[in-house]
Amino acid sequence: MSENNAKKRGRKRSIIKPPSKKLKLEASPPKDQSIFPINPIISFDFLKSKNNLKDELLQDYQELHSSFTTNCSFHQSKTVIKNIAKIIESQFEIDGQSLIDILNAIQNDLAMSDFELLAWAAILERINAKEFLIPIRNLLSNFAFVAKSSLNDGMEPFQAFMVSKRPNFVEEYNEWIKTVKHSFSINLRDINQKYKELWKTRDDSPAESISTSYSIYVDDELNSASPYDHDILANENGENRSLREDPVTPKKTPDFPQFEKSESLSAENEYYYYKSDRLSPFFTFENPENKADSDSSSLLSAE
Repeated sequence: MSENNAKKRGRKRSIIKPPSKKLKLEASPPKDQSIFPINPIISFDFLKSKNNLKDELLQDYQELHSSFTTNCSFHQSKTVIKNIAKIIESQFEIDGQSLIDILNAIQNDLAMSDFELLAWAAILERINAKEFLIPIRNLLSNFAFVAKSSLNDGMEPFQAFMVSKRPNFVEEYNEWIKTVKHSFSINLRDINQKYKELWKTRDDSPAESISTSYSIYVDDELNSASPYDHDILANENGENRSLREDPVTPKKTPDFPQFEKSESLSAENEYYYYKSDRLSPFFTFENPENKADSDSSSLLSAE
């Protein structure tokens, strides 16, 4: 037996050559699970009888908002918001500047980061504003709240702030959800697309001139934290190269999320959290080994 085992160990393994064509880096979400689900929020009726708690949450909001105003790059955010307005202005009977003013005010109220702005834009692009019979500002604010609350835990301070501005916010929001005719599922490919479209410099050059390409950034982060195969591209000479080998000289790095693998993983799914100075949202990806229907539900694909 030992001789046979020795012979087996001595056999040469066949070398698998990498394919010459481009490989896709893919991950599939669990079925019937959206990254941005629209769910009712917890009723805040108890705040009416507990002013101390309400005041405490509003104080927390002020601290979060102060951190936001200190760290946010308002110049770049205003550029993104102007580009969002260009995309959605045809749906609203309002002049462009008034729409920009509303978007800026909502971003400020909800202390929306650049990444949250891109998620908000991806959602707004999918809606039909004529389906909703509520004021424009409330509609845009509700979808901004959807984007932020779906990306973040610990939304109580922002809920308390919204209630302070709109006393019936919770009831109106929960009723409004019922009028949404379809659910939204925004994945990282959508966010990457919005990044390319909206993150422009003054001369309208592509976003890559400001910073590392967001798609490469996400690919690198996911590759370093999981057993995905490296994406291989063929250059003009037909030689294979990795995305990691692309030369990058970023001038400025936007406040995009950093992905970190969760310590507790189930057999079915792997969780990646993006870390923020303020709140900790999460994304869910199907384990790469379970590739059912990956072509139809791919989250990431190297272009």
